[in-house]
Amino acid sequence: MARFGAAATPPEVRFWCLQTLGDWARGGGCAAAPAADADAARTEALSWLARGGEGCPAALPPFLRNKAAQVVAALVAADFPAGRWPGFFRDAVGLVVVMEGDDGASTSSSA
Repeated sequence: MARFGAAATPPEVRFWCLQTLGDWARGGGCAAAPAADADAARTEALSWLARGGEGCPAALPPFLRNKAAQVVAALVAADFPAGRWPGFFRDAVGLVVVMEGDDGASTSSSA
């Protein structure tokens, strides 16, 4: 199975994949899917974001960042209220920490 963030995947294809995942989550597919499938979709989307949009040149293009944020919001709306994502806050904080540390700035202070 090919990974979503494969280096040869053009940004436009990634956008389409994110759009499809968001439509699936918003359209009730996520809520109707077995818990393992919903968890796999959520895990792959979050891990791709945590890897900084693996395969994208330099920084993740703004249109992909925006679409990824919409997908995460759709997944949250589908899974969190239903109790299928009990670790949402832990995952969200972990993603923010990873993404903030990815700007090349040092996270530790030297005195």
